[in-house]
Amino acid sequence: MPNSFLALVYKIPNISSFNFISLIKKSLQEQGLVINKIGFSGTLDPFARGQLILGVNSYTRLFSHIKKDYKTYRATVFLGCESVSLDTENIMSIELIKKIDSKQIESLLQNLKGRIHYSPPRFSAKHIHGIRAYKLARENKNFCMQKSIMDIKECRLLAYHHPFVSFEITLSEGGFVRSVAEIIGQSLGIKASLCYLERLSEGDLAYREILNSQYSALPKFQSIIELQFSYHQVQQKAKLILIDIQNALKYDTIKLINYRKQAQDGKRFRLNNICYKNILASTGVNDYNTNIRYLADFGGHYGIIEMTQDREIKYIVNRIDKC
Repeated sequence: MPNSFLALVYKIPNISSFNFISLIKKSLQEQGLVINKIGFSGTLDPFARGQLILGVNSYTRLFSHIKKDYKTYRATVFLGCESVSLDTENIMSIELIKKIDSKQIESLLQNLKGRIHYSPPRFSAKHIHGIRAYKLARENKNFCMQKSIMDIKECRLLAYHHPFVSFEITLSEGGFVRSVAEIIGQSLGIKASLCYLERLSEGDLAYREILNSQYSALPKFQSIIELQFSYHQVQQKAKLILIDIQNALKYDTIKLINYRKQAQDGKRFRLNNICYKNILASTGVNDYNTNIRYLADFGGHYGIIEMTQDREIKYIVNRIDKC
């Protein structure tokens, strides 16, 4: 098992993302891994289930560099359900409403596609003057959520069994499906809250697809670690899919073996040629009118570098251990 890595893991429902990762950490430590730091990208609500991107030790520095501009979810909305947190917690009332034409529901979901201005849920991990919004909401503090923008790339109806509407949605990172449920209710003139939420994928990373492919997708990844842990005195199993960062990060990989010593010492240097996809290039290294970032393979380690138009190198993240 490598000392530092990125991995996909599937969060079970009815537990916070933080507490779930704490259980994963304990299980990894029981297998002998020394963990100085562990974290995850993209909080899932306690009632939700689905994929989390896990970072261990030095790889926790890479979250903002992963290709995950869009995330896909499967969700179910409870029509007529009023909840201050827009989910199955904090339910205030349930109103019996008349069945709605399924074509109207389908059209409503299709019309959600595009850029939407919305108010994030008060029960969310958004920061309000340095404090998580959900903490203020639980204390009944008076505060306002600033309007945000999310881009909905796809939204399609899966099933409508009154009063439950199930759909699949792909939206920009940072968007809230609970807010989509609220918008659906407002469009129908009723209250609505989420009663089911599952994260299916983030960018090209899709946990269940990898497992269902009987590991045929593993060349993009590295290996699978099987774990066991106890939650509420029930034994649980989890599989961690270790990610090959060359396929997970936003940047193309270039080989800079000849600059290994400079990178190890953190020294600046000017790039005269690169090896990109096994092709040596001495011209056109940066023909763009802006700086460009790469994942640099220095032989013994990786680094995320930014190259200026005059080929000067700036380290964004240096000395990334190879798994």
